[in-house]
Amino acid sequence: MNKWMKSPLPESSVSLACCPITSLFLSTLVAGELSYKQGADRIVLAVSGGYAEVLDNVMTVLSPSAEFAWEIDAERAQRTKERAERQMAELDSEAADREAAAAAMQLAQVRLQVASEEARR
Repeated sequence: MNKWMKSPLPESSVSLACCPITSLFLSTLVAGELSYKQGADRIVLAVSGGYAEVLDNVMTVLSPSAEFAWEIDAERAQRTKERAERQMAELDSEAADREAAAAAMQLAQVRLQVASEEARR
């Protein structure tokens, strides 16, 4: 493992550069792209949120769902996004289901972004 590891975390659109540290770092994550280097390859995943921890130079990410870029079905993600957009248009701003529809739309957008990045490779 390199002495420095740069890992963009989907928390506030900020990249976290991890250097040899012994203190604890914890963060919550929102739906977004997570990437890491494995040898010369950059591995990209879409995560639905969760938690990140860095302790003793090891980063651990816990997420309810994570998909590698090559696993994402872009057509399915597009249908999910469109369905969530329709739901949000039909719901008023106070509806309890609006938050769930917004989260589904955000994750679908992330999945589309990650899939399109993989297609460009």
